[in-house]
Amino acid sequence: MTFKPADIAAALAELKRDGTTVELAAGETYKLPSGLQQVGEGSTLDGHGAHLIAPSPMRIVSRAPGVTLRNFSANGYITLYNYASRYTVEDVDIDHSLDGVSHLNHGAKAAATGMFMTWLPLSRTKMLEKITYRRCTGRRSYHHTFNLNLEGAQEGGEFRDVLFDGCKALSPGSGFEPQDRSKGPAGSRDWSCGFDIPDAGDITRLTVRDCLVDDAWQDGFHLDGSWTGHRQNQKDVLFERCIATRCGRRTSPASVEKFRSGFYVQTGRLVDCHTRDCANAGFGIINEKANTLEVVNCSDEGSAYGMILNYAAPGAKIQFTSTGAKVRAFVGQAGSGGGSLDLTLVAPPSPAVTFGRALRIDYLGCDNHAAQQRDKYDRIGYSMSGRAIIIRGSQKPTVEVWKTSTLNGAIVYDIGPDMTIPDEKPPAVDTPEVPPIVLPPEPEAYILSEDGALKNVLPDGTTYMQVAGFMDPAVAAYFPHGTIWRRVVE
Repeated sequence: MTFKPADIAAALAELKRDGTTVELAAGETYKLPSGLQQVGEGSTLDGHGAHLIAPSPMRIVSRAPGVTLRNFSANGYITLYNYASRYTVEDVDIDHSLDGVSHLNHGAKAAATGMFMTWLPLSRTKMLEKITYRRCTGRRSYHHTFNLNLEGAQEGGEFRDVLFDGCKALSPGSGFEPQDRSKGPAGSRDWSCGFDIPDAGDITRLTVRDCLVDDAWQDGFHLDGSWTGHRQNQKDVLFERCIATRCGRRTSPASVEKFRSGFYVQTGRLVDCHTRDCANAGFGIINEKANTLEVVNCSDEGSAYGMILNYAAPGAKIQFTSTGAKVRAFVGQAGSGGGSLDLTLVAPPSPAVTFGRALRIDYLGCDNHAAQQRDKYDRIGYSMSGRAIIIRGSQKPTVEVWKTSTLNGAIVYDIGPDMTIPDEKPPAVDTPEVPPIVLPPEPEAYILSEDGALKNVLPDGTTYMQVAGFMDPAVAAYFPHGTIWRRVVE
C-alpha cells in the first residue's frame, strides 16, 4: 500500500509498517525528529527528490529484510543503519554538515558516527546478503561513509552479494574521533575511510563499480583483512573503474593508524582503477592467499608510493602504471608462484623499485598491529622469476632487491622502442635510505573554536577557520573537499 503523508511525523509512522511505500512530496524540505526511526519489513521510502534536515541525532534503522530507501537528500546528524538482508539504497545524498561547509562532531553528540552502515547482528544471524547501494553520495561523513561491520565481534559472520555502484565518498572522516571518547587528542583514533567494506566479517561476491573517493581521512577503499588472532575471508571481490584521490592528506600526526592509501585490499580483481596524490600508497595490497589477486590496467599518479605489494604475492598478476611517485613507484613482492608484473614507470623517483620485503612496517600504516605484521615479514622467504617481470619506461630505472630475496634470471626492461635485457642484476639492499615523503604542508591540529567551527594552525603559525565564503586560492590545497577557509588575524 502507498501512503503520501502530509508531514514527516506521519510519514515515519507509516514507514514502520510492513509492506508499505511512503512517498514524500517532490521538492519539499522536512525537519526530522531525533531518535530511532524504524522501517518495516519490505517497506520503501521514496523521497521523490525531497530534502531531510536532522538538527539532532537521528537514525533511520532497518532491522527487517527487504527495505528500500531512495530518491532523497539529507544533511545534519543523520545515519542510515541496516541490520538485515535484501537492503537497497538508491540515489541518496547525505551531508554530515549543517552549514554545507564543516564536518559535524557526531561523537560529542553521542550520535551514530557512520553514514551508510550495515551491521551484521551475530546474535540473530551469521549472514547478510543482497546489500545494494546505487548512485549514493556521502559528504563530510564523521566516520566511514560506507561501512559493513559485525555487531560485537571481529569475525564469525559473512556478507554475500554486496554491490556499490556509482557511489561517492567526499571528504570522509572528520578528525574529531579520539583514541576513545573519554581521552586522547582529536584524530588519534580516526581511521575513517570512504568505503570500509567490510571492517569485520567475511565477504563473498563483492562488486564495487564506478565509485569515487576524494580526501579520505585514511583509505579510500578498505578491506580490513587478517592478522594474528583474526581472520577475514574474501572471495570474488571486484573493483572496477574506481578512483581514489588525495587520501590520507588530513590524517593527524597523533593518529595511531596511518593507512592513508587509495586502496587497501588483500585479494580480488582490480580493473581500470586509478589513484592520485595519496599520502601513502595509491595501492596498498596485502596479498596472503595464492592465486587470488589480479590488477589490470590500474595506475597511480603522484602518491608517495605507487603500489606496495606484500606477503610474497604468490600467483599475483599485476599490470600497473606509476607516474611521478614521491618515494617509490613499486615496493614489495612480485613474480613469484606463477605470478607476473608488468610495470610502466613515468617520471619515477630514484630508486624507483624495491623488490622483496617492504621497507618498513609503518609504510602500510597499522601501528596497532606492528608486532604481528613484523613476524610475517621476517618469516617470509621470497624468490622471484625475473622473466615474469617487465619494467617499461623511457629510460632504465634504478631497481633494488631486498638482500634476503632471490632474483632468478634477469628482469626484462622495455626501454623506449627497443627491448633490452641488461646483464647486471639489481643491487641487494638491506635498509635502504628512503627519502622523506614530500607533500604539501598539512595543518598541525584540528580544534574547535567557540562557535563550533574548525581552526587549522599551519606549520608557519598562521591560522585558518572554516567559513561559508571566500577561499584564499593560495592555501586551497591544505583543506578538505568542499570546505572554505579564511585567515584568522589574531
